[in-house]
Amino acid sequence: MAAIQDENVRRHYKQDLNDRLKRLLSPNAEPRSGGRRFEGGSWGSAPSGGGRGTFGRNGGRGDARGGRFGREAPLIMPGGEISRTAVVRGPLASLPRNEALLLFCLLSHPWLMDEFGEDVSDLPFANKEADRLRRALLEAHLDGADDSDALAAHLSREDLDALAQRVRGLANPRMDWPVYPDTGAEDVRLWWSQRSALHRKAYTLSRELREAERSLGEDPSEANFAWLRDVRERLSAAEGTDALVEGFGASSGRGGTRSV
Repeated sequence: MAAIQDENVRRHYKQDLNDRLKRLLSPNAEPRSGGRRFEGGSWGSAPSGGGRGTFGRNGGRGDARGGRFGREAPLIMPGGEISRTAVVRGPLASLPRNEALLLFCLLSHPWLMDEFGEDVSDLPFANKEADRLRRALLEAHLDGADDSDALAAHLSREDLDALAQRVRGLANPRMDWPVYPDTGAEDVRLWWSQRSALHRKAYTLSRELREAERSLGEDPSEANFAWLRDVRERLSAAEGTDALVEGFGASSGRGGTRSV
């Protein structure tokens, strides 16, 4: 939370987190009575009851609370997802796991560059170290490093051995089996297509999250509050998305319908 620079946004997150902790410690307890809410850019008393509705980025929220936000969808991201986003942690933070998995897949399967080289060339990475390794893999491909030994030699010359090892260390053999060298080519293709697309979506949403936080700090209106929550929910959904693909795993001897 301390990494969130804007004082207004940080205060909203802190208050919501405190309320959540109180409810966890006292399950029957209600949120603070006489609480305060956004109303037309100012603060007023928050009533109870009502249902949920819809909202848009540029308009107010239309729900049974008359534009008020209830506790069903708290601002804080469940499970602390926001604390793990590159926007909050910054580009110098530890390697994001999804970026590391994409890189590990390229390290294990250099032939992917022949089919997805253009995709890799404009793949957005928030972490500077991850992006450096991505560019090095592209350069190695252009230099003709089309197998694991040639690729390892190229990375060694660029003093990237340790970084490549860190990338490998973030993978779990049971959960992330498609990124390992013994995976069948068709499974690797399916995994790469799905994961790279989800990564792009999450990256775009992370940038929108930063814009929404800035807008709320400059104008603490109900519309901006709704926009921030909307982006947070879409980002959380994107990070937890898995696709069931018929036949995924078959080329690696894993058979059946599996999640990508």
